[in-house]
Amino acid sequence: MRRCEVVAWGEPLVMREYPTPEPEGTEVLVRVTACGVCHSDLH
Repeated sequence: MRRCEVVAWGEPLVMREYPTPEPEGTEVLVRVTACGVCHSDLH
């Protein structure tokens, strides 16, 4: 699983790989194929 993280204020976002979690009980795993981040969300 890939995710984009803010690791330091004012620095570019960092893309990192993590293990895919296993759903438990009544949880489900949803595949997201695209997303967007508004620049104002990073303030």
